[in-house]
Amino acid sequence: MGKYPIDIVNCWSIPNLNIAYTEDGIISVELKNNSTKTITIKTLEIEFETEPYFKPYSVKSTNPVKIKSKNIKKIEVSFSTKLILKHSTNVYKIKITLENQTHSKIILGAISNSLIIHSCRPVTNLAFISHKDPEDTELGNKVNVYLQKIGFKGYLAESDSRPGLNFWKEKILPKIDESNVVIILWTENASQNPKNILREVNYAKKKKKRIILVIEKDVKIPKEFSKHIQYHAVSSIINEKEIVKLVVDMDKTYREGGYI
Repeated sequence: MGKYPIDIVNCWSIPNLNIAYTEDGIISVELKNNSTKTITIKTLEIEFETEPYFKPYSVKSTNPVKIKSKNIKKIEVSFSTKLILKHSTNVYKIKITLENQTHSKIILGAISNSLIIHSCRPVTNLAFISHKDPEDTELGNKVNVYLQKIGFKGYLAESDSRPGLNFWKEKILPKIDESNVVIILWTENASQNPKNILREVNYAKKKKKRIILVIEKDVKIPKEFSKHIQYHAVSSIINEKEIVKLVVDMDKTYREGGYI
């Protein structure tokens, strides 16, 4: 970084490289002062990659740090591995703001490093996703993406590529039987033609499955749903942010023994 008075000489994460969703971690950055004077690091910011539809997630150290000439100093920045962060290899950027007598602010160009993010537990639990096919298939697939980050595999019958099987008897019923929880995406689309979804709901109730009803605003709730179960109501339509909130709440419930 020759034109800058400071270099990043080392950078690592704690845990080292691998971290699970919902865990907290630390990015450690060692900086060397190449100048002949003491310089002050005003801020050090770490920006992570996020899933589509989300703004980048960043954390920042704001306590000024002085580094003497030719010295090396380590700065640590804590972060939380939120579900919105991109899965697997996540390239984070380091941005540094300097402050000294001649320059009020100097922004160093972003330096990239990477972190491996994985599910917070093995993907061994099953969540049956009841939804209106094909109108809400994309929505169901998005739910599955976030479920896998907390160790649940979302099942959508139309994604089950086993030809020649009876759709109801050999796909839907066995997967409801296997599921730890049944998620109902109750959208406007679903309410317009609910026959198949209600059939799945009634079977899940018969099998005493945990049922999570995710209901869009102003969509009427049919009598088949129990009034004694906490619904996951959304403020408008079911979107990416609402899905993340749902999955975060599910992870908390799982940790409390709710889906065992």
